[in-house]
Amino acid sequence: MSCLTYRNLGLKVLGTLAVVLVVHTSSLAQAVISPKAAQSSNQDLIVSFDAKGTAVGWDFGAAQALAERLDLDRDLNLIFAGSSSGSLIATYYGCHGLTRETAIFARKKLKDWSDKKLLNEHTKAKLIQLMLGEDTDSPYTNLQPIVDIVTKNGTCMPEYPLMLTAANMEILDQRSGSPLGTKANKHVDLGNFDVYEDGRKIGKACTYFVTTQIAERLSAIKAEERLCDVRPIKTPQDLLLGVRASVSEPTYFAPIADSNPASVQSVYGPITKRVYNGGFVFMSPVQDMKRVMPEAAVFGTGRGVFSRAQNRIVQSWFAFDMNRAQMESRFFFDTQMQFTAEEWKKMDEVAVAEQADLGYASALNCLKDSVACISKLYSRPAQDKSASGEALEPRTRRGIARFLRPSR
Repeated sequence: MSCLTYRNLGLKVLGTLAVVLVVHTSSLAQAVISPKAAQSSNQDLIVSFDAKGTAVGWDFGAAQALAERLDLDRDLNLIFAGSSSGSLIATYYGCHGLTRETAIFARKKLKDWSDKKLLNEHTKAKLIQLMLGEDTDSPYTNLQPIVDIVTKNGTCMPEYPLMLTAANMEILDQRSGSPLGTKANKHVDLGNFDVYEDGRKIGKACTYFVTTQIAERLSAIKAEERLCDVRPIKTPQDLLLGVRASVSEPTYFAPIADSNPASVQSVYGPITKRVYNGGFVFMSPVQDMKRVMPEAAVFGTGRGVFSRAQNRIVQSWFAFDMNRAQMESRFFFDTQMQFTAEEWKKMDEVAVAEQADLGYASALNCLKDSVACISKLYSRPAQDKSASGEALEPRTRRGIARFLRPSR
């Protein structure tokens, strides 16, 4: 699914793939949850499909392996979230559920999705276009066949709790009028994702598109500490907007304006204008979920840091330090798949379906010892406690063995 990557100026920067899964096996996601259900439970499993860009197939394979190993017969709370290309995967599982059957079906569709020319991938030509001030965006209609599948032809109200994320362009954008230029007058506080312009606080860096249960859980966090604004998903049209908002990465798809910005819930008062331009602010958006669900286990499909050049481009245009945010997000995991430099290089060379084979094999191996399957390199975030003030560190890096069937 290379069309959903973010390669600004030839950089495989985004295509932010991040999915948080919480699958509830006994009730539909849109039911109003009780106060008890809103509390954190050790039956909650958060699974983050971390950003991969053109290596998105890895996560489809990992999802199938996870579906095979999870003990889906037990009382298990499953939640889904995604960013950029991951919003499509999150929406697919939010609408269809995570089972062996749905995971196998998704992998079968990979060849159809990856063989179609969905957008402009000629990075050298794109760089020249940008320098000449020409438009590089592909038509969003190129994605429509995929969107139809994941959203049930635009009729889906997610059956399971779902979160999608998107950057707030009107808040982050600091590009100047000249090609590739920047004003360099904005700053993002990664402690709470507040954005400052010339020293003045102007808003949050991102928006969560969330179903009812997730919105209720997030309300436990002080609004000023929550990383993103909240946009409830109340209709199938809201879901479609969330998907498009999250995949609309710069130079790939045009930004999309929210026709109902008043529906965005923000600590900074009523929102009168909101424009989304992709999910690049999140590689692994698990921080706020873990803070309101401290007893939940968190599993991730893995995400390496970006090159210095890649990170500088995004900082120049949107004042956001992706590498620091990614290192801090690692703090919240119990298990996170790792891949070697050789595997990463290979995923950049092979088709999406072959990437899925790599992800499937790696996930099965990771789940044999889920405690050991995690990076030892991470940074402590400013918000390292739960919404109620509990220390989160003792509730991380524990593995997810309690959710798994015995391995054969």
